[in-house]
Formats: sequence, C-alpha cells, structure tokens
Amino acid sequence: YIVSVGGYDHSAGKHIDAGAMAAGLLELEKELEPTMIVMPEAVLLTRQACHSLQVAALMHCGEKMKNRVAILDIWEGYQDRNSMPDCVAAFREGVGKNFLAFGAAYYPWVHTTVVQERDLSYANIDTESRQALIDCILAELVARGVAGNKLEQQSAEVKKINTATTDEDVALLAKSLVNISPFFQAIMGEMARRLNLLPPSGAMAGIYTMVDNARGVWKAPANVSLNSVVSPAVPISHEQQEDLNVTPQGKSVNAIRSFIGEGTLVWGARTLDGNSLDWRYINVRRTMIMLEESIRLAAKAMVFEPNVANTWVTIQAMI
Repeated sequence: YIVSVGGYDHSAGKHIDAGAMAAGLLELEKELEPTMIVMPEAVLLTRQACHSLQVAALMHCGEKMKNRVAILDIWEGYQDRNSMPDCVAAFREGVGKNFLAFGAAYYPWVHTTVVQERDLSYANIDTESRQALIDCILAELVARGVAGNKLEQQSAEVKKINTATTDEDVALLAKSLVNISPFFQAIMGEMARRLNLLPPSGAMAGIYTMVDNARGVWKAPANVSLNSVVSPAVPISHEQQEDLNVTPQGKSVNAIRSFIGEGTLVWGARTLDGNSLDWRYINVRRTMIMLEESIRLAAKAMVFEPNVANTWVTIQAMI
C-alpha cells in the first residue's frame, strides 16, 4: 500500500511536508493488511520533524493498530558516529520510549547501484545551472590544449546543451559529452554516487518479505545479504556493533556490515526495545502479531454463534 502525501517538487518554496506524512498514517488505519510501515522520505525532513514522525509511526503500530511494525531510518545515518552530533545517539533520544517493541532501526545507510551512470545526463542538472556546466566544459577543453577545428566542433557540441530537446538528441549528446569531457564524466559519477546513497528501510522491508516467504515470519531477518548494495556508508567494527545492539537505554540499532567474501550483510534482528525479555527480537514480535491476527481473523466465523460449551470447544480446536 502506497500512500501519496505529495510530490518531491522543491520549487517555489515547496518542501516535503511532515504534517502530510503524518496524515498518511491516518489513511493506513483503514487498512488491516499491511504488516510493515516504511517511510524512507522521512530523512528528508528536519531532524526534529523526522523524529516526531517516527514517534507517530510507533504509536500507529503499537497503540492503534497492534498488527504491524515500523522500520525506521537513522537521520543522517551516512555520518560516522565520531562526528558531532552522534546520529545514533540523537535518534535514540528523539524516538522516545513508548511502543519500542513495534519498531526496528538500521545503521548505517548504504551505497547502492539502483541508479546507473548511463541513466543520467545533463538533463538531470537544473536548467539554471546548465550554463555554468557549459562554461566549465569549454574552459576544460582550452586547459587540455584542444585547438583549431577540433575545438570549434567540440565547443559547438557542448553548446547544444541549451538547444537539444528531444529524448533522442539528449541521449546522443550525453554520449558525446562523456567522450569529450572527463569533467562531465566526473560530474555524472558524483551524481550517481549521491543518488545511490540511500537509507536502508526499503531494502529491509524487502529482506523481511524474502525471509517470510523462504523460511517463515519466525526466522530472524539477519545474516542476509543486500541486493544492489555496494557497501555500507560507514564501516563498523565488532566493538562498535556491540554498542549499537546492546546499550543501557535498551534502544538497540541493528548494524549493516561488510564482510570479506560475503558482501554486505544485515547483522542484527533486534527491536528498539532491547532491554525487554519478551520483545527484544523483531522476529518474535512479528511472529506474535501473525498469530494474534490469524486467530482474530479465524474467530470471525464464530462471532454470532451461541455462547455455549460447543462453541468454545470449536474455537479452542481451531486455535
């Protein structure tokens, strides 16, 4: 279920609206089928707005619906924990202490291959910045010693950035610019790198689903590799992972780590309620949700039966 809360357009002072995203949770109260709440765009909000939205998601899961869990991202989770402020400490402080058993968080963000360099061109650059791009490429040609007819031909090709309109012209020009200018190639590479730095909640929803289908909801969604992921944004040592998983506040954060010969693995399956004896593991919480929902839905068949011994025997046998 995808709840639309607006667009990504930042023009004319528009920004992603925390209030609209919170209202999206109200829409999900009408649906009983979803088992996970994922809000990757929450990290585009301010820190305080992101944490408020995550608290609202935990309330939605644990207080109102009681049949789903929230997969949360660490705001600025691409930062090393040694930088100030510590993004994990700020997350633990901002997420509060209510309904923590209904949420799980993952750190750090990941470098992915979702967007390929070939998928990008100068058309992805803001129109107001394209003249600056042209000026830089022309200056690069001169600095590299390109002269004469070759300079004229390549300069004319570069200036087509302002005139090419059809998809075919844009694609051909993008290929030409890659061959003409190493600077342009570097720009495309940096754009792809930044676009591919993503919070992991979407990938984790896929991991949960894959493990559910392959093994069952009772299997911990951990020690599983992430597809289309190059590396974690921050390398984590064994000692650093211990602090993430087990902390005095009990707000466990699951690590995403890279291992030699194995790739990038999810290395933790704890809920945010790490001090709880019952609900510290996400697979235990989700298994109980599955059992409770299965019993509740199956018992609907008996809702108008007479309240007699035979009815209770039937219900017990069914459960």
